Amino acid sequence: MGNQANNFAQCLLRAGLEVLDRDQRKATKRSKATTSELPRVVADELLELYRRLGGRACRPSFTTGDWDIACGDGLLIEYDEEAHFNRYRLVTLDLSWGDQLPWSHNYRDWSLAQEPACTKKARFGGYWSNDSTERMFGPSDPPGVLGTLGSSRWKQRAFYDAVKDAFAVFTPGIALARVSMYDEIGGAEAGITLKRSPGLGNEALRRHILSRTVTGTAD
Repeated sequence: MGNQANNFAQCLLRAGLEVLDRDQRKATKRSKATTSELPRVVADELLELYRRLGGRACRPSFTTGDWDIACGDGLLIEYDEEAHFNRYRLVTLDLSWGDQLPWSHNYRDWSLAQEPACTKKARFGGYWSNDSTERMFGPSDPPGVLGTLGSSRWKQRAFYDAVKDAFAVFTPGIALARVSMYDEIGGAEAGITLKRSPGLGNEALRRHILSRTVTGTAD
């Protein structure tokens, strides 16, 4: 994790949440989200999203990387920085379950407004493309150019965020909260505070996490 994410984890600990380490997370068997465990209609909609984003690999299912943070009470938390807000993430929030996500309204706004910040942060090297992302989504435009091809890494990140969202909505026993660096927590923008120190207020953070949590159901 980067500096902001590390400071965020420290804030969670100070607010009374039990943040699991790597070995503890493995024991919970909640390390990844996968479409193979989702209802067929949901997995099919994600596959259609993959194709809309330019996906080219033929896969029976998709599995994400680890969740950013797992807590002892079963809560999973994602902390999203600049690279998560762009035109591709906006597309993922228009899936049929998008309005069930307590962060969807804000994330739509930031995906539109904060794409320049995403470009500034994520236009070079592996932030823009790599062998894995080009196998999934094909070649990219030149770094920083959002033309016909765009960025294969941006597409992959947005797609895997959508898989995690769907997994949280449709998997019984899963609870997920998404927090953005652009969120206002305790009267201050989270990212501005976390770039300097783990200084988010305990009560404000607990309230924000609660307001941003979605719990999976069997429906």
